[in-house]
Amino acid sequence: AYLASKEIELGARGLRFHPTKIAVDNDTRLRSMSTRLDKIPVLGGVAQEIAYSQHEQGQAEMNLYVEQKIAAEAKQQVDEEADARLQRLNQSLDRRVLQPLSDLSLSTTVIDAHTTRRRATMRLRLAGEDQIAGHTPRPRALANSLASCQIHESALNNALQRMELAGGTFTLAEFRSRIAGVFNSPEMLEQNPGREDVKITFAGEDAFRVRFEDGRMQVRLSIARMTNGSRRWKRFVVRAYYQPRIEGHDAELVRVGVIELDTRGSLATQIALRGVFSKAFSKNRPWKLKPANLVDEGRLADLAVTQLVIDDGWVGVALGAERFEARAVVAQRPGGEVE
Repeated sequence: AYLASKEIELGARGLRFHPTKIAVDNDTRLRSMSTRLDKIPVLGGVAQEIAYSQHEQGQAEMNLYVEQKIAAEAKQQVDEEADARLQRLNQSLDRRVLQPLSDLSLSTTVIDAHTTRRRATMRLRLAGEDQIAGHTPRPRALANSLASCQIHESALNNALQRMELAGGTFTLAEFRSRIAGVFNSPEMLEQNPGREDVKITFAGEDAFRVRFEDGRMQVRLSIARMTNGSRRWKRFVVRAYYQPRIEGHDAELVRVGVIELDTRGSLATQIALRGVFSKAFSKNRPWKLKPANLVDEGRLADLAVTQLVIDDGWVGVALGAERFEARAVVAQRPGGEVE
């Protein structure tokens, strides 16, 4: 019998794989023995004793040889199979997370990382040298969660700032394509909100920002000019609100309420603008929070979202076993006590 262990180190630059360690438990026993002298009285017994003594003298060396052979073969097999799978995981991490951050000139700094027998925890700062990061306590995950993640609004806003939307002019399709590229969400390109003839010129500052507070996510667009055919609008702010919703195993952010506008335009102007942005931020297209690979992976089918918290600049999501699904959390008291 043998026990193989392989350490995986997760850092700001991705995954690092350490060589496999093998612990072999080998036990050899002498089941029977015979010599050509066994049929001869006295000499047969002496021959048996000599053979047994020689076996005892060589048993340690024989055990070591067997253990080394088993360890070498097991190590090679484990390394070949594990490294191939972990390499694919590392490539996916680089393609979906690290490379997009690098393209946006966002550095990932490890603030804290430690591993216990039950949990691996990592805190990261995601910001450029000229950007700020979160400064408030993150929401605490439920004790029975199997995995959890907390993201501060500053991480998203830092990424949005690096998109260089400020002062730029885009069609809705181009705007959606840029967001999909930054956040590596190709499913956004499959959406068709219409109004593809609309062109938006963003304000020079705070063009696109999000806020996490009071159980909702606020999406805010500052627009200098927008055209739709012969119609034009200038200098207005759009706000849309999303609220967490947990249904079965899935969690999503669903747009709630009406589109808010800060504009000096007439009622007819506000109605026209709400018509455009109600389709751009459609209530029929919620934002999924549970990764698709967890949904499609049959072995993880019993995992459910057990916590979805938006408060004080943070969004926190936790996954747990299905039996805890009835305790799903979608709000948190200011004092940090989970309700």
